[in-house]
Amino acid sequence: MISRKSTAAPIIAMAGYLSIQIFLIINMVLYAVHGLGQSWAFANGVYGVIWSVNTIIAVVIIKFADKWGYKESCVIAMVCQILAFFFLSIGSVPAFLVGSSLFGTGASLFVSQNYVVLSNTMKKEYSGRNNVFLISYVAMNGAAFFAGIISGYANIIGYTNIFRISMVLSIIMFIFLITFYQKTKSEKGNICYDLDCRTRKVKAMSYLFLSGVAFIAFAILLICCFFYNVVNLLVILSIVATFIYLIVLIFIHKGRERKKIFVFTWISLISIIFWTGYNLYSATAFTTVLDTATNLHNFAVQDVLSVEPLVIMTLGTLVVITLFRLEKKHIHVNAAMRSIIGLLFLSLGFFLPVIGFHTNHFSNLNVVWMIIAIAFCGFGEIFIGSVCNAIAGDCATKKLEGIFIAIGFIVLGGSGSISAVFSNWMENTSATNTLIMTHHYSYTLGVFALIALIGALISIITYKISTKWGEFIPFSQKK
Repeated sequence: MISRKSTAAPIIAMAGYLSIQIFLIINMVLYAVHGLGQSWAFANGVYGVIWSVNTIIAVVIIKFADKWGYKESCVIAMVCQILAFFFLSIGSVPAFLVGSSLFGTGASLFVSQNYVVLSNTMKKEYSGRNNVFLISYVAMNGAAFFAGIISGYANIIGYTNIFRISMVLSIIMFIFLITFYQKTKSEKGNICYDLDCRTRKVKAMSYLFLSGVAFIAFAILLICCFFYNVVNLLVILSIVATFIYLIVLIFIHKGRERKKIFVFTWISLISIIFWTGYNLYSATAFTTVLDTATNLHNFAVQDVLSVEPLVIMTLGTLVVITLFRLEKKHIHVNAAMRSIIGLLFLSLGFFLPVIGFHTNHFSNLNVVWMIIAIAFCGFGEIFIGSVCNAIAGDCATKKLEGIFIAIGFIVLGGSGSISAVFSNWMENTSATNTLIMTHHYSYTLGVFALIALIGALISIITYKISTKWGEFIPFSQKK
């Protein structure tokens, strides 16, 4: 038996962690271009590597290290963050690569362990809707919004000082974890109790093993950063191989299992479209448009990007309340329905800058277009954010459950590499003429908006089949 009280510690820890993480997510590309004088291709390429490879590392940690301890993993992760922001504050390209790799290492340790705790505290009847994940999503993005606002002062404070602030916050989080962190109230079956209640010798070994894992992960990430073009291509090929594997599974299974694997494959494909879009609007493509083709009217790029966590923090709370009330009335917004809603809002969000460019006759955009676009994308994220994890629980047999959860992570992380390639295609214009440049931006953003829209329309057409074959509860069905 798992206690839902176990969710309190991970949600609080993840909220604190994300407030620190957002300093790098929002500033990483801008810092590489403006702080270090590197190309957009370099910035996007390293971004893709960090977020793709650290997610794959997290899959390995979940598979082999889920009993090393929740608190221990968080502590080692925070040490990585402290070192990461120290190197980032130095202000050189080698230090940037080292700092980014250390940050990705910490992310792997921190996110994987919190994921294990949250997924194991899910009540079975909620596994298909994942409202507990949605609550954590809202809490984390509340912290991310305030971090984004502070990041907006990077031009005044300086990027290196932003990273120094992040280092101080990481030290505070580290001290909290070591000194004041208390496990959830002891009761048998509580996963935090199970993970933390061990002898000092075992805990010391956990710190030692996790430090070794962190060092190996750091070395892998750092090497990958030097070959970011090759690595991003390999990640994309691994995603293709993953879907080929899923297609093989469809053919070697029969009946009910075949249908469920088919639904998982289809919604996973939808999810990868969405998460590619997430990276495009939260860090890469939209950052370029904001920086080079938008009249910001005294807003900083980081201020506009922080609209996304603001939308999730405010509207996400209302969505959670609404979903829980619908659940009480036995009206269920299943994974297939959430995918449709998420893609429709994502498509609309990407179409808005295109409309804005046309309306302004391909001169620079008014910042209002981008604010509304990011708000729509953020609202879509509220619905689709936890979908792949939800269907992994609903569509997998016991034998395939771990594999499906790993695929969900690959879908999430691998989108970073896809977004890096897409962003570089969008920025692949040597034109300094605003008219030609904005035409190119409009075209490429429109292509992605169309991809998302087609995905949404096909999802609408196949909704009844997905609901039936995936054995989801239909939206309007009451018990």
